[in-house]
Amino acid sequence: MLSRVGKTALLEFMAECRHGRVADIPVKLGTLKNFLPTSSKRNLHYLEQAPGAHEQGGLYAEQCLALKPIELNAALTLDVQVCQKWSDEALIAQLIHTENLAEQFMLVEILFQRHDGHFSTGLTGPDGTACTLQKLMEAIYLQAKAVNDWNLIRRAAAWLEKHDIDIEGALTEILVRKIALSVSRQYSKHSTFRQPAGAVEILRMIKTFNLEDLRAQILTQELILNLGLLIRSRPELLSNMPLIRTGQLLQLMAGHIRYAQGHGSADDALDLLMTKAPFEIAQALEYVLEHYADVQEQIYQQELMTFDKTDHDLYLPKFEPNVNPELGEAPDWYEWRKIHGSIGRYSQGFYEGAWDVVNQTAGLSIGDQWNPKLRLNHALSANMTRGEKLFQDKVDHLLNKTPLPEVRRLYAEAIMVLGLIMRANPDLHSQDAIFLDVLLGHSVRLHWLSLEGNQMSAYEDSREKAWQSFYLLAPNEVGNAVVEAFRFLHKSS
Repeated sequence: MLSRVGKTALLEFMAECRHGRVADIPVKLGTLKNFLPTSSKRNLHYLEQAPGAHEQGGLYAEQCLALKPIELNAALTLDVQVCQKWSDEALIAQLIHTENLAEQFMLVEILFQRHDGHFSTGLTGPDGTACTLQKLMEAIYLQAKAVNDWNLIRRAAAWLEKHDIDIEGALTEILVRKIALSVSRQYSKHSTFRQPAGAVEILRMIKTFNLEDLRAQILTQELILNLGLLIRSRPELLSNMPLIRTGQLLQLMAGHIRYAQGHGSADDALDLLMTKAPFEIAQALEYVLEHYADVQEQIYQQELMTFDKTDHDLYLPKFEPNVNPELGEAPDWYEWRKIHGSIGRYSQGFYEGAWDVVNQTAGLSIGDQWNPKLRLNHALSANMTRGEKLFQDKVDHLLNKTPLPEVRRLYAEAIMVLGLIMRANPDLHSQDAIFLDVLLGHSVRLHWLSLEGNQMSAYEDSREKAWQSFYLLAPNEVGNAVVEAFRFLHKSS
């Protein structure tokens, strides 16, 4: 953020521009479109190279000396899972021999996952100085920019913790219009900006609520920048949105692109966005906001799960108030969920129910649906028994990756309901995975719509209140809402 002196100087400069003169220089304000008819072009062919190119080339040469020049058509021959088992020495030895930029990045990324950027690789630059991981990643970043590989540009930028200086201004542009911004997929007041913040705080929040996924972190930054531009040029697209959830918008954008291209799945949604040029990201965002209802319907269709059992043959439980535990010292169910989400103690049969879900479907995603690291795949049920301690540890591990205890508890309640559904329908199977984020999102929406006077057309404006009230529901009401969401997503083959 600007200092007090900086703010004063900026405001004075803006006031001078508004009056048409800065010092002795006349100034005219307007949009670029208005200036184009009176603008002229200058050909800079007389320059031997673009300004700054020499300096950048020198920087690249110094940092890249340890890496082989890339071959644009070089084949990708390395497997990431195999490489993750290699020692540091083996990774570095392979790094200096590969001519494939994607392989260079993959090898340096594995080293980054083990060490920080100051780790010395044993390689040296032209002046004999140690070549750290930071320098290697910078070299790959510059080379990716040279060949317009947007996927590698974004991934390298995320590891290097780069950010655009305009992110503060973009956030402020949104907030001054009384629109809150949440940087997580699930609604949480802890991940929501209502007051302007500095770049350090913005990046910290993005990282905290997208901890396991660098793709989500860098795309969230890019999305905030695009929203800041769009809200100035086309404010009507955001005029009826009291809360913007970046996770939801990224999902809609990826879903729209997948639908337009006719392929892809939730697993590769962010990977697909990562490959797009910045103007394509901006176009997708504008399209989603213009055709919000249509794109949302496309997502709903993509989220449906195919089961080998019809609705008529399906047994779904109903939860009565007598199943609710005591509130204890908690004043309401939201606080109760915060307390019990922190404790992490679950009812008898919880882990067995989770195993049943994994066994009867393609898997269970606990958290961000884009991140395969947060998923219990079907293969686990074949390799582990129903009551095995190792399986329980894996469930606990994924639940504990959720930063907020109240969300963690909500995930646990949803898993318990799913376990009961699977136990009551042992011959129910699906080749699709269950995503708790998706299931709970529909649970909140359907519960809100079930209340008298609520209409689907008003849901987006009331989404924040719908989530807040959902956290205050008793466990039996949450359970029944999850059942209805499962019924909504259930599609017989």
